[in-house]
Amino acid sequence: MSARRRSRSRNAAVRARQGPPPVPARLPWWRRARRSPLAWAAACTGFAILAGRHGMAFPPYLAVLLAGVLCGVSFVALTLRVSPRLGVWLHIAGAAVGAGVVLWLIHGELPDLSALPEPLRHAVLWMQLGVAPMFGWIWLALLGRVSGHFQRDAHTRAAAITRTDWQRDGAAWTLCFPAVPMRTRTLVALIASVTVIAGGLAVAGLITFYDATLRIGAYGAILIFALVVGLPGYLGLTVLLRRGTETVTLRIDAERLTLGRPGQPPRVFALRDLTLFRWQSASDQARLELAAPGVEAVSLLAGVARVPKGTSAELPALPRPLVQWLTEAGLRERPVRVAARPRTFARD
Repeated sequence: MSARRRSRSRNAAVRARQGPPPVPARLPWWRRARRSPLAWAAACTGFAILAGRHGMAFPPYLAVLLAGVLCGVSFVALTLRVSPRLGVWLHIAGAAVGAGVVLWLIHGELPDLSALPEPLRHAVLWMQLGVAPMFGWIWLALLGRVSGHFQRDAHTRAAAITRTDWQRDGAAWTLCFPAVPMRTRTLVALIASVTVIAGGLAVAGLITFYDATLRIGAYGAILIFALVVGLPGYLGLTVLLRRGTETVTLRIDAERLTLGRPGQPPRVFALRDLTLFRWQSASDQARLELAAPGVEAVSLLAGVARVPKGTSAELPALPRPLVQWLTEAGLRERPVRVAARPRTFARD
């Protein structure tokens, strides 16, 4: 028997002794629904249909626009979960189908809905308004994906050289990284506020330029205002967030965690006092969250911070000794089904 076959046999025997890999715990359905964009899109659609039947106009209009955006977010997330090649082609196909559907809704002959019952007809009309925002978000994400592809080759080498990484400091680990001190719910509120303001401006524009809207169609007008109003709002929010960037110094040893920020005295947390330690390494959602009884919670968003040119905004993975220290301090890691989710250590 050759050396390669003997090596394969030994590996197979080791895997057989280890048994099957552990199956991650399945979260309750209400937790999965709370984190699902499609569930929130269904809730917004239901609100729009019910409110529209009671004579309301503006709130259900914003709700159905938000539902369309959430459906687009869910589709883009799906393309990121599959293999990269399949995800790109799936994204392109979705964008192409979206362009065809929007053009047909603008210039094509729409089906006659008069034969449908009135509640169902109103529901279909409300859902048609969410088509343009959904495919508009898919197109914006595709443009970002294409531009990111061309930028990635130019910055990969520089990002690999200047990537933030942990440093050994005696028996401790130290990390310096740029971050914006802000809670995640505050960021979500800011994004929602920009969305509502952009939607209000779009409605005002549709009313002001009513004659032009009739000539180009409602869906074409929505796409135009998404670029004219939505894109500047996104860029303005990005600039606002990056202005709050600070350089944070994190030091962790077997007993305590020390957090240093410019102009403030270092904050020291005993690991045994922590009730929450959340670490997200993904570039766009990279963050650190800490919580302990009797002190103000800490939330540092690294994914939205301003970083030097050629530097990745990703946070490095947690070193194995650090994970062991957190576990020995009584924190239990919550299982996740998707690798892109943050690593969360919480006290039972």
